[in-house]
Amino acid sequence: MQKLSEFLFELKENKTFLCILCFISYIAGLYALYSAFGFTVSVIFTSFIMFVLVLNFFLKPGFKVFSSLFFLSLYLIFIFGFLNAKLRYVQADDFSKIEYLKDIEITGRIEAIPKYNSISNTYKFPFKVLNAKYYDDEFLINNTTVLAVINNYNSERQLKYKDKYKLRGIISTPQDSRNPSQFDYQRFLNFKGILKIFYVDNGEYEFISSPRLSDIKEEKTALNRTKALFYCLNRKIHNIRDMAIKKHSKYVKSPNLEILGGVVFGDDAVNPPDSIKESFINSGLLHLLAASGLNVALILSMWFCAIYFLNLPYRLKISSGIFMVCLYAIMTGLPPSIVRASVMLILILIGKLIYRETNGISLIFAAGLLILIFKPEYLYDVGFQLSFLVTLGLIICVPAAAAIMDKYEKSFIEKIKNFPNFIKSILLVLSPISLCCCVIVPFIAQLWAAPLQAYYFNNFSAYSIFANIAVVPFIGIVSFLGFISTALCFIPYISDYILLPLDFILNFLIQIILNISNFFASLSHSIITVPSPSVILIITFYTCVVLFFISLKYFFKRKVLNKCLICVILLLFVQLIRIPDKSGEVIFFSVGNADNCLIKAPSNKYAMIDTGRYIYKGLSSAKTVTLEYFYDKNIREIDTLIVTHYDSDHSGGLIDLLNKVKVKNLVIPALECTSINSCSIKEYIEKNNINYIEPYTGQEFVLDKNTKLTNYVPHTNRVHSRNDFSTITLLNINEQKFLFMADAGIEPFMSVKDKLSFNIDVLKAAHHGARHTVNDDMMKILKPKYSILSTGKNTYGHPDSETEAILTKYSTTLSTDKLGAIKFKIKDDIKVYVFDSKKQRFRKLN
Repeated sequence: MQKLSEFLFELKENKTFLCILCFISYIAGLYALYSAFGFTVSVIFTSFIMFVLVLNFFLKPGFKVFSSLFFLSLYLIFIFGFLNAKLRYVQADDFSKIEYLKDIEITGRIEAIPKYNSISNTYKFPFKVLNAKYYDDEFLINNTTVLAVINNYNSERQLKYKDKYKLRGIISTPQDSRNPSQFDYQRFLNFKGILKIFYVDNGEYEFISSPRLSDIKEEKTALNRTKALFYCLNRKIHNIRDMAIKKHSKYVKSPNLEILGGVVFGDDAVNPPDSIKESFINSGLLHLLAASGLNVALILSMWFCAIYFLNLPYRLKISSGIFMVCLYAIMTGLPPSIVRASVMLILILIGKLIYRETNGISLIFAAGLLILIFKPEYLYDVGFQLSFLVTLGLIICVPAAAAIMDKYEKSFIEKIKNFPNFIKSILLVLSPISLCCCVIVPFIAQLWAAPLQAYYFNNFSAYSIFANIAVVPFIGIVSFLGFISTALCFIPYISDYILLPLDFILNFLIQIILNISNFFASLSHSIITVPSPSVILIITFYTCVVLFFISLKYFFKRKVLNKCLICVILLLFVQLIRIPDKSGEVIFFSVGNADNCLIKAPSNKYAMIDTGRYIYKGLSSAKTVTLEYFYDKNIREIDTLIVTHYDSDHSGGLIDLLNKVKVKNLVIPALECTSINSCSIKEYIEKNNINYIEPYTGQEFVLDKNTKLTNYVPHTNRVHSRNDFSTITLLNINEQKFLFMADAGIEPFMSVKDKLSFNIDVLKAAHHGARHTVNDDMMKILKPKYSILSTGKNTYGHPDSETEAILTKYSTTLSTDKLGAIKFKIKDDIKVYVFDSKKQRFRKLN
């Protein structure tokens, strides 16, 4: 007890610990608002504070480590975090009541550097709306930002930050997450203060003006004049950056130019080609295309070197350094990694101004707290999370790893102490500590980034550590020369002569980096797909890493630390053990007005009926929904995949699935080329020599002793209707029967009904509930307990009200449009679950 009391009193005096507690309290307040489990977090945090306060009241004075005022302060920080997030979280704007509207005209300003997608020739950017016009009605808009999406942009004028434009198009609500593992795009945009998407097609955009100094005089209030001045200065800074890149483009060509722009100014500066992005993703070097803390440190170091001989006062030097850091951060477009590094450096420089030393861990938590006070939405920003955690990992782990090399470093220095200074300087670069940092820094960075990468992207690069070690000697030189050449390129008359040799060297070095990236990206299994880890597993992993490196620092001589490390490792392995679920499952994914159903047999074999829809230019629901679920559940093989027919709302995701998942039995009608979608499928299957099976009536696929699929091919006289020839499938799983009608209606059903067993438990209604796909006679024959309508937004009138009425008359009707994904769990009986988009999990249907 005495040792515990002494330990707690030491913690009380530890400012780093206090800083971490304040940070955690504030984060808990943000999480209480943003998270679906916010109420639970609030109750737990409040209960803990109340318990500690009551306990503190009864403790004797000698045992009171922290005062009641301290815990009340933590609770006030928690409340402040909650209220700050609530004030900034946009829950409604002037377009909130609009779900979908065509032919609306809006005028406003571009609020960020536009992002370009070369595959779809699309620009995306936040657009601050000033006024809107619908037909002849014009109205002012206040504090409303939309995500503008300009398709097929063909203007010679470059879209620039803070330019004023007039756009005409469609406004709609972004898609929320209606399926397990699906990315919640609506929530992602809401955190950025965006509630609507504005789609612009066919050149319906018009440039109005750029920010000008004359605009300042026209503003009536001081606040608006300040905003106008900020817009002008911001635009000037961005113009300087664009001018520098343009000067480099004379000697550095694509893709080297895009890589140089990414290294020096961040990925917002120049959009690299998709092939380069893919190569850097597969090699684990994507972070090189985004400016990082290294860039900010280099800028500051170069600035201090430049003013070293000017004999400026100490405070003026430090203040000018703060100004340069801010200037560069604005020039890069303020990405989270740059913001984090800039705030940390500014805090260090402010400490220098007041003659205070800074602690690394305290500094990063203080910087994180400061950033989240002004930008609470960064809590869910992947870039911020990665930057924060990797930097924290480096601060904690690198000194511990370097401590092991300390005695070797001293011995090395002793051996070279009599060498000439020039040779000694070169040899110090090759010292044990230097070589250790070249290896250990990339290793630790990847170690801390891997859990988040697995959580958000379900993958990690197998060779990223080796690729990062390989580029270490080159990336620092490229960054340094990139900054030097950019600074010198504005010198009149001689800039071209300076840039020519520097860009020649840069071209050579960038090509080496590109070759390294291509080499590692081309290796087999360069990207490893993994299931998404739980938050608890991620926390356990980081705890294990921290304890390991702290124990390493003390050469594993601290028994208490060793025991804690062993316990955490055991806990980590326990969480990695997954007990297989022996129940059967049938999931109807919510993929709009389309069909996509996944079947899991009790033996954990999988089958699928239809693959969802083709959405837009290389994007399908299979890529955004089905495969994301597969990654999370570590599903790598489908035993039987049945494609009922070639309509794109049933087969549109087939190619994406075949690209990523092994399919044992592909069941698909005879190959044809009657539409863009069917032609693409035919070409893909023939090109890749994929074996497939044509369906026929009575065709059976047995997944295990409890799971069997039987296909039926309808015969009908309505030869003009392709839907009537859709494959009908009967699933028998644990004595429960599911009938999948695809798009086959009444007549096709009647043609095969004599071969079907009746008393169906679940009916997947035909053609998304279209008219004349079901009638009373059909329902009296089947007698389903549940009917599923797989539908969504459409212009066809699905589901038809008469069809829905018939289904509801004889069964419980469930719609993926209204309920999201629907799951049937089959063991001894059948249980129904629907996907809760707020809590991001299935809940049992009452």
